[in-house]
Amino acid sequence: MIDRLHQILAGAGVETGPEELADILWLARCMAAPHQAPVADHHPSPTGRPGRAKGPEPAVRQSPAPGPPRPKSRRTGPKRGDALFAATEPPRKPSTEPRPPGGPEASQERSRQYGVPVRVSRAASLDDPLAVMRALRPLGRRRIAGNRMELDEELTVEAGIDHHMLLPVLRPIRDRWLDLTLVVDTHRSMLLWHDLLAEIHTLLTQTGLFRTLRIWFLRATDSARPGERITVSATPDGQPRSPREVTTGRQHGLILLVSDTVSDVWHRPELRETVGQWCTHNAVALLNVLPERLWARGAVHPAPCLIRATGPATPNISWSLAAPPDDPASGQPRPQAVLPVVDASPQMLSVLASLVSGSGRRHSLPCLPLDADWSKGEFPGEPQLGPGDDGPTDAGDTDRAALRAVRWFEESASPAARELAGYLSAVPLTLPVMNLVRRVMLPDSDHGHLAEVALGGLLEPWEEYHRADPTYLEFRFLPGVRDALIGGRLRQQIATVRELVRQEVTAYLDERRTTDDFPALRHTTAETATRIIAPDAVPFARTTAPGAPAVSDLLLDGIARAFEEPEVSIDAVVGSAIALLAAVLPQVRRITEGQVLPASIRVRLLSLGGEGDSGDIEALRHLLEDVRSSPIEVTFEARASASQPPTELYLINSRTVLTSYFHLPGESAQELHAQPEERLEETLEWFNSWWELLGER
Repeated sequence: MIDRLHQILAGAGVETGPEELADILWLARCMAAPHQAPVADHHPSPTGRPGRAKGPEPAVRQSPAPGPPRPKSRRTGPKRGDALFAATEPPRKPSTEPRPPGGPEASQERSRQYGVPVRVSRAASLDDPLAVMRALRPLGRRRIAGNRMELDEELTVEAGIDHHMLLPVLRPIRDRWLDLTLVVDTHRSMLLWHDLLAEIHTLLTQTGLFRTLRIWFLRATDSARPGERITVSATPDGQPRSPREVTTGRQHGLILLVSDTVSDVWHRPELRETVGQWCTHNAVALLNVLPERLWARGAVHPAPCLIRATGPATPNISWSLAAPPDDPASGQPRPQAVLPVVDASPQMLSVLASLVSGSGRRHSLPCLPLDADWSKGEFPGEPQLGPGDDGPTDAGDTDRAALRAVRWFEESASPAARELAGYLSAVPLTLPVMNLVRRVMLPDSDHGHLAEVALGGLLEPWEEYHRADPTYLEFRFLPGVRDALIGGRLRQQIATVRELVRQEVTAYLDERRTTDDFPALRHTTAETATRIIAPDAVPFARTTAPGAPAVSDLLLDGIARAFEEPEVSIDAVVGSAIALLAAVLPQVRRITEGQVLPASIRVRLLSLGGEGDSGDIEALRHLLEDVRSSPIEVTFEARASASQPPTELYLINSRTVLTSYFHLPGESAQELHAQPEERLEETLEWFNSWWELLGER
C-alpha cells in the first residue's frame, strides 16, 4: 500500500522521501472525519494538561461511509442577522408562567418579541486617552517622602563587588506628591456624561500619578439654612456632608470640580463661596465636560487670564495674576483670585498640569473670578413649545410643537450635530447606543456634538442623577420630534437610513472588540428567551460573528435530562451565566407545569473572569427561588474571581462534563464539547479545589 501511495504522489508531481511519507500517514491518522467529534488531544483539561483518549488508534479508512451530520450548536450569541435591542433593567424575578395554548392570549404571545441578554462592545467617549495621559505628565514627578528609606539593589551589588562583602545601601524613598479630589456635579444633565466621567476616572487611576484619588458628589438644595444649600456626599444618593470635608488637609492637593455648568446652582452665591473656601487650602480647577466651543451655552462665562502658581499645588489665592493677554491696557480691576476652567482636551489639561506642578511660567487659561458674580444674567433653558402654552393638546399641536423644537435646534446646532440627530432618530436613545452611533456614523465628531443634540431641546426631561441607572436609562424625544427629524423623506428612504445605521454599527462591532461593554438584548425565540422586548423597541444593530456566551444543544439536552432525575446537581464555571440561565429556564417552566418534579436541586456557580454580582447570576438565583417555594429542596451558591481567564465548564449530575474555553477579546469562543468519562474525576477534583480556594477568600 505504501508503494501505491508513493506512485500516486509521484504521478501528481510531488517528490516524497521516507520521512515525508511517515509524516503524511501520521497526520492522516490524527485527522478526524468531517462527521466525527474532534480528537480529545485538541482540548485542554481544566488543569491545563492535555488529555489523552485511551483505546486503540483509529485506522485510516479508504472510503468512509456517510454518518449522521454533526449537530449544530444553537448559540444565543451572536448569529449574523439577529437584531440587537437596548437592554432594559432586569426584572426582580424572571417569569415562569406557562405559555397559553390558544385563544387571543396566544395570538398576543406570538406577536411579542423575546430576547436574551448579551454584552456589546462599548465605544470610547475620550478621543485620545493616551494624549490625555501624556498631558498629565508634569504632575508625575516624585519627591523624597520624609525620612523613609529603601534598599538600592544596584548600588548594594556594586558595593558588594568592590568591597568583597555584602553591605546594604539605602536611598530615600521618592513618593508621589499630589492628592487628587474629583467633585462631580449631580445635576440631571450630568447623566449624559456618565460614560465620559467613568473613562476619565479610570484613566486618572491608571496613570499612577496621584498619591490618593477621591471622588465626591456635589448637590444643591433649597434648604432654609444657608450652610446646607450646598452639600457633598460620598455616593450620588449618600448622606449629605459638609463641603469643608473636600479639602484634603495635606500640603499638596488638587480639586477638580466636574460639571457642564448647565445647572442653576451656578447662579447661586453659595457655590462661589464654597469654591472660594476650597481655594484657600488647595489648588482648584473647573473641568467642564463640554468642549470649549459650547461653554457659551452654560450658565457662566469664563474670561482669559494670565496665571502663575507660586509653587507646586499651591492654593489659588496665592497665584500671581495678570491682565488678559489680549487687552493688557483694559483698565478693568483684576480679581483677587480666580478659578481656572479647562475641558477634557489634552491641550488644556497640559496647561493645567504645568500650572499646578509649579513650573514658574505664566499660563493663559479661561478663569472665573472668585470675588464677582459668575452668572451671566440668563439661564440656558429648554425651548418653549409655544408662547403661553403648557403643551400640545391634539395631534396638530404636537406636530407644530415638534417642528418648532426641531427648527430651534437646527438654527443653533452645528452641521455635524444636525446630521447626528438624524441618525439618532433611527436607534434607541440610551447612553451607550448614542455614543456608539456617534462614533460609527461621524468618526470625526466629539462628545460636544452629542451634547448639542441632548441639550438642544429635542428630548423630554429625564430622571434625577441619583435616581437613574445610566446603563439602562433611555432618553426619549419630545412627541413628534423623531418623525420631524426624518420628515420630508419617503418611507423607503427612512427605512434605508435606519438600515444604514444598523449595518454600520454592526460592522464597527465586528471589527472592534473591547473588554469594556454594555448590556443589550438579542432577539431570540420564546423557548430560550429570558426577557421580553418592548413592542415599540427599535433595534440598533445586527449581531456579528459568534463570540458571546452560548447555549448549545449539548447543554440544553444535558440540563433537561438532569431535571428528569430525582436529584439535580449542576456545577458550573462560567464567565457569564446567560447560557446557564437560558438552559435552566425551560426546566423551571416544566416544574411549574408539573411535567417533572425532582426532589432536590443543587447549583454551585464559579464565575471566573466575570462579575460575581452580575444581573444574570442574580436572575438565576431568583429563578431558583421560585422553585424553592415548592416541596423541592433548592441550594444555590455562587463564588467569583475576576482575575482568572473566562472559562465555560459544566458538570451535570456528576456524570456529564461539558467544557469550552474562551479566547482573548475579539476572537470567537469554542463550542461546548463532552469530555471522556475518564476525565470526570479529574475535572471534579479541579472544580472542588477552586471552590474551596474561592470560599476561603
